[in-house]
Formats: sequence, C-alpha cells, structure tokens
Amino acid sequence: MQKVIFWLAWILFLPSLAWAQDQPKLAEADMLKLINNASGGVELYSTPDIPVENRNQFDVDGDGIPEWFIVPKTACGETKNCQFFVIQYDKKKKKWGIILKADGKLTSLSPWGVIITPTKTKGYTDLLTVFDMGPERSGERSLERSIYVWNGKNYEKSSQPWPPPDAGPEVGTLLKEVDKLKRERTVKPTVE
Repeated sequence: MQKVIFWLAWILFLPSLAWAQDQPKLAEADMLKLINNASGGVELYSTPDIPVENRNQFDVDGDGIPEWFIVPKTACGETKNCQFFVIQYDKKKKKWGIILKADGKLTSLSPWGVIITPTKTKGYTDLLTVFDMGPERSGERSLERSIYVWNGKNYEKSSQPWPPPDAGPEVGTLLKEVDKLKRERTVKPTVE
C-alpha cells in the first residue's frame, strides 16, 4: 500500500516539476538593465546583485507566471517613500518588461511599496499605493492614496473613485487598515 501511495504521489508531483521548468527566468542582470533604463539613466543598482529583500513576486493576472515587484532601497527617501517597479513576462514577445513604475511608502501593509487589493480591472489585480505627504497638525501622517489599474497594456493611475461601488466588505476592511498607517511613525536611524 505504501508503494502505491508513493508512486501516486510521485506521478502527481511530476507535472509540477515540468511546470516549474517551463517558468520563464529573469536573470538579475536583465532585471538591473530594465530598472536602470526605466529610471531615466539613473543607476539605482551599481552592483550585479539585487538583495533578496528588494525582490518579491505576486501573480497579478492569474496566468501562473508571477510578476516581480522590485523596490530599490537607493530610490527611497527619509519618509520611506520609494520608487518601485513591477516587471511582467510578455508571452507573445517572449521577454520581460516593466508594467508599472510608481512611488509608494514602505509600511507594514506595503513592504513592496504597493498594497495588493482584492479588486481587479480587466483581469488584473488593482494595486494601491500610499505616499507620505508629511506630518499633519495632529501628529498623524498625511497619506495620499493612489490606485493603479490595468489598461490593457500596463498599469496606470486611475482617476475613477475607488473602491468601486460593488466592492465587497474586504475592501472596507483593507481601507481601515490603510487608514491606521497614518499613526505609524517613520523610524529614524540612530547615530552611533
């Protein structure tokens, strides 16, 4: 019986191995070239290595190929507003390209500079950013929210009200969590 279970598990595991091998790879050198070119010639990375904590993946369109979310720490200010990039594999062109370059605050909710929302536009996950505009008189942070939606070719900042009227209760819960970010303090590094 154990042999049957072993072989059954092995047979079920084999397709996942083939799937993993079929995933398009993005070499760090190519990732660096894309990011540095999109930065208008500003070299955000001068070394060939992008630290692991600056790279994250999430499949925004559900095609099984996760997109890369890159947050160069060299593109961050004192308030932790950072420029970030989303890189997607184009199956037709068989190459990687940047589908979003934007600014967002690194927070407990948005360690990638962006918050993944439960809503979608044209099959792509909507992306929410918060940008720290500085302190308010109350001592809370003034945060500007922006929503990025898929336009068929890349992400663009939406001018439409968000959330959409048909959004579920999870969006309201998310926005309450976003509002709590106003009370998060920006930690200043200590000088030793």
